[in-house]
Amino acid sequence: MNKYFNKKNSYILLIGIAIFLLIVVLLNNVIFPWYVSSTETKIPSVLGLTQEQAIAALREAKLEPVIAGSIGGSNYPVGTIMKQNPNAGKKVKENRRVYIFVSTGEELVKVPNLRGKSLKDANILLVKAGLILGKSTEGNSESPIGVIFAQSYAEGTSVKKGTSVDVSISIGAADSTSVPIPEIIGKSLSEAQKILAEKQLKVGKISYQSSSSLLPNTVLDQYPSQGQRVQPGSAIDVVVTKVETQEKKKEEIIE
Repeated sequence: MNKYFNKKNSYILLIGIAIFLLIVVLLNNVIFPWYVSSTETKIPSVLGLTQEQAIAALREAKLEPVIAGSIGGSNYPVGTIMKQNPNAGKKVKENRRVYIFVSTGEELVKVPNLRGKSLKDANILLVKAGLILGKSTEGNSESPIGVIFAQSYAEGTSVKKGTSVDVSISIGAADSTSVPIPEIIGKSLSEAQKILAEKQLKVGKISYQSSSSLLPNTVLDQYPSQGQRVQPGSAIDVVVTKVETQEKKKEEIIE
């Protein structure tokens, strides 16, 4: 019985040795030579290219492009490549995967409601939204003294990240020399100027915002808002529509 088991163990050992030798031969004569001799290629830069251009450039370099996702808040136009991994210039084996990320354009955030808030609370809300507290001016208002009663962008307005939002702080009710601010939202810019002039007021800073449904130079928002009282000669800041360029429309279609 012991003699039988010894023969069986010897047979298994011989098979194991043969398999090991076969693997060594394959590694030395097939796998290693193939890996060492495989052609390397240099990764081209595809940043700023359109998705189609980037894919074509990578395939021409005998690489495999992989669209890994999209990223917003970049300086690259919508639909172009803003990031790649590995980076350009690196030498890799042919057929290596290169991950590319497509830009979704400049990131927009929504303006929070600041009315009724203190400057400290307003600053916290703006920082959370990715915005900046701009200049603060004092004005007469029925709101409690020390709180914000008007803001330069209406709540919910979409603006670029990092935009400054100006605010007006209440100093209490107005005196007899102040004038009420008329509503000019929905008016053309020229009409708004006439309406304000009748109240001894004038147009101040003009900001522009794209609109596909309203005529150019239509007032979308005003600051301070209608109904507040200010001194004669005060300037009212406005947000008006602008003409959408063909390039902008193309970007929206891509999105």
